[in-house]
Amino acid sequence: MKKFLSLAVFALCASAAMAQSSKAALMMQEGKFEAAIPVIEAEIQKVTADAKAASDKAAAKGKPFDASKFNDKYAGLYNQGAQAWAQVFTPELMHAAQSEPLDTARFINSLDKMVDYGNLSYQYDNTPNAKGKVKGKFNADNYRLVSSCLDYYFYAGYFLSNTDKAGAAKYFQKHLDLPNSPIFASKRDSILNAKRDNYEQCSYYACILNYELERYDAVLKGVEAGLNNPEYASDLYFMKAESALKTTGDSAAYIGVIKEAVNRLEDNSRFCETLLGYYYQKMDAEGAHDAVDELLVRNNCAMTNYMKGCVYMNIERKFPEAREYFLRALQFDPNDSNSNGNMAFAFINEARERRLNGEYPLLDRKNITGDALLAKYNAQLEEFRGFYREALPYMEKYRELQPEKSKTWAPALQQIYANLGMQAEADAMDEIMANNARGL
Repeated sequence: MKKFLSLAVFALCASAAMAQSSKAALMMQEGKFEAAIPVIEAEIQKVTADAKAASDKAAAKGKPFDASKFNDKYAGLYNQGAQAWAQVFTPELMHAAQSEPLDTARFINSLDKMVDYGNLSYQYDNTPNAKGKVKGKFNADNYRLVSSCLDYYFYAGYFLSNTDKAGAAKYFQKHLDLPNSPIFASKRDSILNAKRDNYEQCSYYACILNYELERYDAVLKGVEAGLNNPEYASDLYFMKAESALKTTGDSAAYIGVIKEAVNRLEDNSRFCETLLGYYYQKMDAEGAHDAVDELLVRNNCAMTNYMKGCVYMNIERKFPEAREYFLRALQFDPNDSNSNGNMAFAFINEARERRLNGEYPLLDRKNITGDALLAKYNAQLEEFRGFYREALPYMEKYRELQPEKSKTWAPALQQIYANLGMQAEADAMDEIMANNARGL
């Protein structure tokens, strides 16, 4: 945090002193900044009372009320107050910059006051008078002061993040909102561009806190700022989807966000699995096909073809159709591990189901006698083994691509090797499975 040392000094400004409190000015010259603040606030209250009295008098006479001289006084007093609060803030800022203990409440309170007073001074200073003219006496000073604080609400949120999640979320949001102040009207876009990475990071932190606090509306309000950053986008889309579901109760809104994530993210496997899992849970083949077909039209790629194959295999149990789409996925990317693995499973699962459905009755007979029956047995065995023979290269490729996932490929390869009569290889898989069971 030492990087903001260069911004840590707030020089006093003596401009337009006639619109400020001379008593407070004297106290500030003597370094009595905190003592000057209640004097300034008393002056503000007096201006408010005087303005009300003048407004009431004008109304009683049926005349328009000219607030311009009171606005001038407000502009000067709030500017003076902002300067006083800046001097209270500076020591705490210096402590933070040097990684020294600081009074967090004092840091935050003085920062709030300084920025609020600077913005109020700007507001009154730029309110047109009765002739439609704007004086803007303190514009340069107010801009200098408030722009110096562009990073500090972020630090306020950071300081609170371990002890007060709600407070941290509040100040992260203040950091995001500060560039929208009228004082930055002509500079807003350049500020956002210059600090884009910081605002995306802040949006991410704020969304995490609001999500943990179950403030789902706040998540949806702030999530967009970070979605273009690939470092945060995956988590933000997850929170956006869940928040959309929590706030509307509408699964269509949830699925809409998941589809958006699939379309926009380069690394979208998490959301593809989530989308498929949603339809698996409902065993909704029609809905799954509609969703995946929509994605295929937008982006015909390895992932979308893989998803189509998964719908056929896992919901409809249509294995030839599933293999067709897994093959299409592999044509896009021969090293796609999921498509290789699932292509193998599509062969294995079809072999299992056919056997369970009674298509290979002789394979379950203990005794086969007679040449005719033996010929039928060998034909059924060859057809049955054919599925495992087709599965073998795909599962071995999956093993090559995902060596750490032995809990997936070892049982599958054990079945393949055993059914193909490759006993030594099957025994090796048995050993890997035993080690996995022992946690080795």
